[in-house]
Amino acid sequence: MFPQFPVLYLVSSVIVSLVMLALVTPFSAKIGLVDHPNQRKLHKKIIPLTGGISIFSGIISSLLLLGDMNEIIFSYLISVSIIFVLGIIDDIYNISPSLRFIVQFSIGLFLCYYSNIQIENLGDLFSLGEVNLGSFSYIFTSIVIVATINAFNFLDGVDGLLGSISLVTFSSIGFLYYIKGDSILTLYALIMFMSIIPFLLFNFGLGKYKVFSGDSGSMVIGLSVIWLLMLGTRGEIHYFSTTTALWIVSIPIMDMLRVMLVRKINNKSIFRADRSHLHHVLEKITPNSKVITIIVASLSAIFSLIGIWFDYMNVALSMSLLIFLVSFFLYLIITQCICKDLNPI
Repeated sequence: MFPQFPVLYLVSSVIVSLVMLALVTPFSAKIGLVDHPNQRKLHKKIIPLTGGISIFSGIISSLLLLGDMNEIIFSYLISVSIIFVLGIIDDIYNISPSLRFIVQFSIGLFLCYYSNIQIENLGDLFSLGEVNLGSFSYIFTSIVIVATINAFNFLDGVDGLLGSISLVTFSSIGFLYYIKGDSILTLYALIMFMSIIPFLLFNFGLGKYKVFSGDSGSMVIGLSVIWLLMLGTRGEIHYFSTTTALWIVSIPIMDMLRVMLVRKINNKSIFRADRSHLHHVLEKITPNSKVITIIVASLSAIFSLIGIWFDYMNVALSMSLLIFLVSFFLYLIITQCICKDLNPI
């Protein structure tokens, strides 16, 4: 059990997130922080992109209030601030994918170098011994960081989807740290969980304004998720395996890989936006966005529970990876059966 559990930080993250939404959203159109409707989007009117400001403010304020400053938390605060600014600029000016990738990769390198939390050992993934990355660990970790950031960015297409899966992800990470007995990392995960709640409510249209997260929100969430997972798989602490972390983010990763594969098969740029994401595929079954969100969030929860269960039962990493790859293959087959108008995979 947690001694004197610090509810103050959780409450403050919600309050700050909510206040920032109320303060910034009415002025979003004046600074161009809005999403305009087009042929790919379901909404018919301009929507404020202020969810990212809300999420970022809630997380930063609570972590600063916590006052637990060291190289690891300092490097995260710097990195998430830069990724937030990148997202805001992208939301307003729509910067090129190549520039976005360069900045994201640079942030990954900075986070690895300054905090020294790079992924150095993948474990015995293939039953052939430990996979040590050595000097390649910085590059590999930066690629993983970029992939996770963009995987969560890909999710932002249906009301409530990004927020719901983020809540599942952060609660799963928090639970893992809780059962491992690390109260501070559990608190970090819960702070991020609570910071998303006001945005999610407004994203569902429960407030005066309906808002989207924008790239600023999705990239802040993606970076926060991979940062927390890296803290659990690094060095001698090693609270859980790399495959456990993979199961926690399985739906965003599977969706991103599938979308990139489909675009490549159709001779399209992997960075070109289209309607091939999982939530678009599910629209062929039901047009109800809330039902789609429930389906995808439930899948995310199931896969996260599988990862946590495998970790608890000490399932071999090679077996966990094999089951994940089989699951991904079934995912490809099922989505392709639903989406007949795409070229066969």
